[in-house]
Amino acid sequence: MSRMRLLAISACLLTAFFSTGAFAALLTGGFSSITQIRILATGTGGTAYITVSSSDFCSTNVFSVDLGATTNPNGRDVYAAALAAEMGGKQVAFDAVSCAGWGTPIVGIYVNP
Repeated sequence: MSRMRLLAISACLLTAFFSTGAFAALLTGGFSSITQIRILATGTGGTAYITVSSSDFCSTNVFSVDLGATTNPNGRDVYAAALAAEMGGKQVAFDAVSCAGWGTPIVGIYVNP
Protein backbone atom coordinates (compact mmCIF):
# COMPACT_ATOMS: atom_id res chain seq x y z
CA MET A 1 0.00 0.00 0.00
CA SER A 2 1.40 3.37 -0.95
CA ARG A 3 2.33 5.81 1.77
CA MET A 4 -0.05 8.45 0.38
CA ARG A 5 -2.98 6.06 0.43
CA LEU A 6 -2.15 4.98 3.98
CA LEU A 7 -2.07 8.63 5.09
CA ALA A 8 -5.41 9.30 3.41
CA ILE A 9 -7.05 6.30 5.09
CA SER A 10 -5.58 7.30 8.47
CA ALA A 11 -6.88 10.86 8.08
CA CYS A 12 -10.37 9.59 7.21
CA LEU A 13 -10.43 7.24 10.22
CA LEU A 14 -9.27 9.96 12.60
CA THR A 15 -11.85 12.39 11.23
CA ALA A 16 -14.61 9.81 11.66
CA PHE A 17 -13.49 8.97 15.20
CA PHE A 18 -13.35 12.57 16.40
CA SER A 19 -16.65 13.51 14.78
CA THR A 20 -18.58 10.71 16.55
CA GLY A 21 -18.71 12.66 19.78
CA ALA A 22 -16.34 10.34 21.60
CA PHE A 23 -14.38 13.43 22.57
CA ALA A 24 -17.31 15.82 22.89
CA ALA A 25 -16.63 18.67 25.27
CA LEU A 26 -17.98 18.16 28.76
CA LEU A 27 -18.79 20.83 31.29
CA THR A 28 -17.15 20.21 34.67
CA GLY A 29 -18.11 21.87 37.93
CA GLY A 30 -16.09 22.63 41.04
CA PHE A 31 -15.90 20.43 44.11
CA SER A 32 -18.71 20.47 46.68
CA SER A 33 -20.18 18.13 49.29
CA ILE A 34 -23.13 15.82 48.71
CA THR A 35 -25.94 16.71 51.10
CA GLN A 36 -28.65 14.31 49.91
CA ILE A 37 -29.27 11.43 47.50
CA ARG A 38 -32.84 10.58 46.54
CA ILE A 39 -34.01 7.70 44.31
CA LEU A 40 -37.25 7.76 42.33
CA ALA A 41 -38.17 4.37 40.89
CA THR A 42 -39.72 5.49 37.63
CA GLY A 43 -39.34 4.56 34.00
CA THR A 44 -36.94 1.84 32.96
CA GLY A 45 -34.69 1.92 36.01
CA GLY A 46 -35.28 5.00 38.06
CA THR A 47 -33.50 8.27 38.58
CA ALA A 48 -31.10 9.34 41.32
CA TYR A 49 -31.22 12.98 42.36
CA ILE A 50 -28.01 14.17 44.01
CA THR A 51 -28.06 17.41 46.00
CA VAL A 52 -24.76 19.19 46.66
CA SER A 53 -23.75 22.10 48.88
CA SER A 54 -23.07 24.57 46.06
CA SER A 55 -25.19 25.83 43.16
CA ASP A 56 -22.26 27.31 41.22
CA PHE A 57 -22.29 24.59 38.54
CA CYS A 58 -25.18 24.87 36.07
CA SER A 59 -26.98 27.27 38.44
CA THR A 60 -28.36 24.40 40.49
CA ASN A 61 -27.47 22.22 43.42
CA VAL A 62 -29.60 19.23 42.31
CA PHE A 63 -28.35 16.89 39.59
CA SER A 64 -29.82 13.70 38.16
CA VAL A 65 -28.47 10.33 37.09
CA ASP A 66 -30.52 8.00 34.87
CA LEU A 67 -30.24 4.52 36.40
CA GLY A 68 -31.77 2.65 33.47
CA ALA A 69 -29.57 -0.25 32.39
CA THR A 70 -30.55 0.18 28.74
CA THR A 71 -30.85 3.97 28.59
CA ASN A 72 -27.65 4.74 30.54
CA PRO A 73 -25.54 1.63 31.25
CA ASN A 74 -22.93 3.62 33.21
CA GLY A 75 -25.40 5.60 35.31
CA ARG A 76 -25.24 3.07 38.10
CA ASP A 77 -21.46 3.51 38.29
CA VAL A 78 -21.89 7.27 38.72
CA TYR A 79 -24.52 6.63 41.39
CA ALA A 80 -22.25 4.15 43.21
CA ALA A 81 -19.38 6.65 43.21
CA ALA A 82 -21.72 9.33 44.60
CA LEU A 83 -22.84 6.99 47.41
CA ALA A 84 -19.23 6.14 48.27
CA ALA A 85 -18.28 9.82 48.29
CA GLU A 86 -21.21 10.72 50.55
CA MET A 87 -20.46 7.91 52.99
CA GLY A 88 -16.75 8.78 53.00
CA GLY A 89 -17.35 12.50 53.48
CA LYS A 90 -15.51 13.32 50.22
CA GLN A 91 -16.25 16.25 47.94
CA VAL A 92 -17.32 15.64 44.34
CA ALA A 93 -17.36 17.44 41.01
CA PHE A 94 -19.71 16.48 38.18
CA ASP A 95 -19.50 16.30 34.38
CA ALA A 96 -22.50 17.27 32.26
CA VAL A 97 -23.01 17.45 28.51
CA SER A 98 -25.05 20.64 28.91
CA CYS A 99 -26.63 22.63 31.72
CA ALA A 100 -30.39 22.38 32.20
CA GLY A 101 -30.86 23.99 35.61
CA TRP A 102 -32.54 21.92 38.33
CA GLY A 103 -31.97 18.20 37.74
CA THR A 104 -29.21 18.66 35.15
CA PRO A 105 -28.24 15.14 34.02
CA ILE A 106 -24.67 14.23 34.90
CA VAL A 107 -22.52 11.78 32.98
CA GLY A 108 -19.42 11.71 35.16
CA ILE A 109 -18.22 12.26 38.70
CA TYR A 110 -14.88 13.10 40.27
CA VAL A 111 -14.34 12.16 43.90
CA ASN A 112 -11.80 14.41 45.64
CA PRO A 113 -9.35 12.15 47.51
